[in-house]
Amino acid sequence: MDSAGAMAVHGLSAEVFLDYSHELRSATTDIICINTQSRLMYEPQAIKAVASATKLLRAFGCNRLYKKIDSTLRGNVGAELTAMMAAARKQRAFVCPAFPEIGRTVRDGILEVDGRRLTVSREGNDPFSNVDESSVVRLLEKQTKGSVGHVPIGIIERGAEAVNKRIQELFADGCDLIVLDAITTAHMSTLASVITRNYPGEIAVGSAGLASALAKSVGHEQTAKENPIPIDPTAQLLLISGSLHPASHQQIQELASSVNIALLPIKAADILQERPSINAMATQSAQEIARAFDSGRHAALYWEDPVSVQALLEDESTNEWRVQAIAEFYKGVLEKLHDQSKMSDLIVVGGETAYVVAKALQAMSVLITDEVRPGIPVGQLAGGLAAGQLLVTKAGGFGRHTVLVEVIEYLEADSYTT
Repeated sequence: MDSAGAMAVHGLSAEVFLDYSHELRSATTDIICINTQSRLMYEPQAIKAVASATKLLRAFGCNRLYKKIDSTLRGNVGAELTAMMAAARKQRAFVCPAFPEIGRTVRDGILEVDGRRLTVSREGNDPFSNVDESSVVRLLEKQTKGSVGHVPIGIIERGAEAVNKRIQELFADGCDLIVLDAITTAHMSTLASVITRNYPGEIAVGSAGLASALAKSVGHEQTAKENPIPIDPTAQLLLISGSLHPASHQQIQELASSVNIALLPIKAADILQERPSINAMATQSAQEIARAFDSGRHAALYWEDPVSVQALLEDESTNEWRVQAIAEFYKGVLEKLHDQSKMSDLIVVGGETAYVVAKALQAMSVLITDEVRPGIPVGQLAGGLAAGQLLVTKAGGFGRHTVLVEVIEYLEADSYTT
């Protein structure tokens, strides 16, 4: 969603399908994005998911392919890129995970987060998807069979012509994967210009940073958005945070002093240790949310103690059923709100949580309409129990301490436009 949102703000309509099981015949947007949900999969599963999604896109007629990867290289980066290239019958790819707007940069082939090498940053030490390599070049060399070339920042700063010359030299030397440095948005624009003008048929690989630059380079940027969608500034919002990141917990606590909201903490033990209590807890939470709405307040559902949740999920012997228990809990809450006609627009913190929530609502896809700010997309759910409702998503560790306040202020405006 964040990459699709980055493209949408530059005038490209975008739709994100929850998985590759859906038919694309009804799709009419410029950008068709398929969520493979493969970051935490075992490698063989990830390869199958990405290959299937790629074949589906190619069969539908998509002639430009973008492989969205995490801006901190979590997941099966090399294996998924290899699978996509094979399924698309492409020999070359350009790789740049930089996202300067949120502090992700690539210098000398090294990915940095807010000026620190990835492996020593908090973001590089995800307990569920740890990254042990800061060098994008070395990571690709370890995870693929391709020959990896690198275009350093010194050449990037000399402009598009110098970058293209270096790329041609690397191709002549037998390189088929090209890692590109970028520190600023101007660097990203240079890279996008080279790729769109000289290599439109090759695969581009990156985060929302490169996605935004490519969309802008294609030339669809609008001076003003059209077709305003009215939003009731007095409507209640439901925020669901499944993130275990300390930053997201702080962001939720910040809401209490700034927003008219009921904070509804979830105790890990109630759901992850007492399986029979899941339905009871879902009923209780739905009732608390409904009471908040009736009193004119927003509601936020979040983990009371993220550390205890993380400890329980790290136990591999019980992890699978506990992940399922979390999904059952969210599903129960949302279904009960729907039954009470209390369904609301949603703010969801954490990518995995956003997927679980959308699936629980039986949505088919999300039509991306805008961004609150880079990395925080806004969309409308298509299909299911909450069709037409807004969905705003944010990565768990992303944003300053007031970011959720800013999201709610955005949604409380008289209207927003697409």
